[in-house]
Amino acid sequence: MTIVAEFKIDYRQILDPAGRLVAPLPRFAANPDEVVKMYEAMTRVRVFDTKAVNLQRTGQLGTYPPSLGHEATHIGVGAAMRPEDVLAPVYREFGTQLWRGVTMTEILTYWGGDERGNDFAGPRHDFPWCVPIATQTLHAAGAAMAFKVRREPRCALAYIGDGGTSEGAFYEALNLAGARALPDGEISTGTPIPAIVPLPTLAMAPLPEAKAEIVNGQIKLTGTGNPTSRKEFNS
Repeated sequence: MTIVAEFKIDYRQILDPAGRLVAPLPRFAANPDEVVKMYEAMTRVRVFDTKAVNLQRTGQLGTYPPSLGHEATHIGVGAAMRPEDVLAPVYREFGTQLWRGVTMTEILTYWGGDERGNDFAGPRHDFPWCVPIATQTLHAAGAAMAFKVRREPRCALAYIGDGGTSEGAFYEALNLAGARALPDGEISTGTPIPAIVPLPTLAMAPLPEAKAEIVNGQIKLTGTGNPTSRKEFNS
């Protein structure tokens, strides 16, 4: 039998589950001011999320998607992005959005049922929350194509949950980004769906990351949260 293709998935881990150092710290960690700023941001979004969940549970807020446990990824991604880059969120990436200038008032306004919460005062070029699963990946791919056509040194980044990687729109976005070498990144964060539905039931891929590798070599970054590992894209 002839092997026609092979691939590998690089994995980087700095801390073990107990918080012990298992690899050299990234460069940004040498700056205590930056580390404190990021820790404060993670704490802020954790407190905000807790209060928002309480509001929702007591009937004072509409549907609200908690972001508990995503704080490090969200803040790391926000710190890695440049102001001119474009974010295409799903519906729970509050840490990244707060870092980029979205206000708590805007978040509560939208999830309280008022679409004016999407009219961000800060990052005017970022996309609004996207409730339909995976369609935001197409938005990011389209923005990335515009950046390439205009020769602008910017990138577009979309979030998606692991369960959303089974949607057709996800593959369409990766195929376009891979085929056209677009400055487009996809950040996949763990969601409860894979915990409820075993991965072999969702896909034949051994890992969610493998799905992206199969589509034209497009890379999917999964839960990195490392602000110094911003992927450089060809444009």
